[in-house]
Amino acid sequence: MDGKPSRLSFLAAAAFASVLSAAGTAFADCPPVSGNASPVIDRTDLRRTLSQCANESGRFTEHRQMLACNALVRYGCTPSLGHIMTTEDREILVWAYTVRASALLNLGRTDEALADLDDALVLNANSAELLTNRCRVRAATNRELDLALADCNAAIQVTQPSPHAYDSRGLLHLRRGEFEAARADFDAALAVDPAFASAQYGRAVALSRLGHVDAAQADVAAATARDEHVDEWFSAIGLAP
Repeated sequence: MDGKPSRLSFLAAAAFASVLSAAGTAFADCPPVSGNASPVIDRTDLRRTLSQCANESGRFTEHRQMLACNALVRYGCTPSLGHIMTTEDREILVWAYTVRASALLNLGRTDEALADLDDALVLNANSAELLTNRCRVRAATNRELDLALADCNAAIQVTQPSPHAYDSRGLLHLRRGEFEAARADFDAALAVDPAFASAQYGRAVALSRLGHVDAAQADVAAATARDEHVDEWFSAIGLAP
């Protein structure tokens, strides 16, 4: 977490090359650019625009970040043909959708954020990171929970044990009132990463609902010691122990 409880953590915001293995991916139509579209950039501006879209400097507002991501979306498409250009450009496009979805969420534009994740998954349907992100957005915003469950299940099936996928499915089970299932998923996340504050706090919520007050308090103390804002994030989405 980054200290702002309204934010949702995303998995694919560090290096675009790791987001997509595009070998064998068919060309796809370019979806429309949402928000305030930027002009098509050329390759000489690519590094700067990637940096702005990633918000690596921490100095860009979400609005400016979104504009840079818009430029990458346009860059990744051939304007005359409406098709993705190259393998590298597809990688950039999927990555830009993912980062732009995060910026849109922070601007309160959840529907548009989910649409960006939908478009990214058209290009890479088996991305565990994208599936987990879409599952987490739906679970955190308490919408389309059956679709969220399908995304998390698919993410867990296509990747090595991922604490993020289990954590997001645990969040979904909390939303559905399935507290034993939530506890099991948070346990699975912590088995992979024992220092995962989100999973530990989520388990505290599940334990509290199950009546295990002392164990829940111990998890809250441990989770907030690792991430002082994790309790704010859960409270902001209406899930406190």
